[in-house]
Amino acid sequence: AWYLATDELERVPNLPLVDGLAERELGALPEDLASHARLAALLGDEFALPEVAGVLAHLEKAGLAAPFPHDAQAGTRRLLGAGILVAHRDDLVGFRNALLREAVSRSVSPAQADAIHQAAFRYYRGAFALPEVLRQPRLAHHAEACGLAAEAAAIHPALADGQRARQAYLPSETHYSR
Repeated sequence: AWYLATDELERVPNLPLVDGLAERELGALPEDLASHARLAALLGDEFALPEVAGVLAHLEKAGLAAPFPHDAQAGTRRLLGAGILVAHRDDLVGFRNALLREAVSRSVSPAQADAIHQAAFRYYRGAFALPEVLRQPRLAHHAEACGLAAEAAAIHPALADGQRARQAYLPSETHYSR
């Protein structure tokens, strides 16, 4: 029998070529728009405009919104026009591809990434209008990313059980490991 070592999937090395391409694409954007792209990259694979607006509001409350002069709609619309983001179903948007999103997220400074993840955690903690099946994984991700290990650890087992019940064994195992 063969087994997939799911914990090792996250250790796949970065691709320098993709990082270079992402850096070139971000370099072609004005800095204010590149900052909005970095914020979007940390939100995840797909997100809706209210999520971006909520995270921006929490950054504003913390006095950390200066690098993000665009409101959620204007910044996202401009990134869609530039081809960095693409529209998905159900009014969701995401990066053109996952490799680009990962490369852009790696370009965020650690201090700024921490601030964004903390703002996102605060937003998702209170975003009860968002369905739980979407809210909980995002809450766990941002809790983990900003060092709130206890909060993330409290969420992951329930996520794993739900994934296992849907026979999504790889994501389930990933949540159990976390």
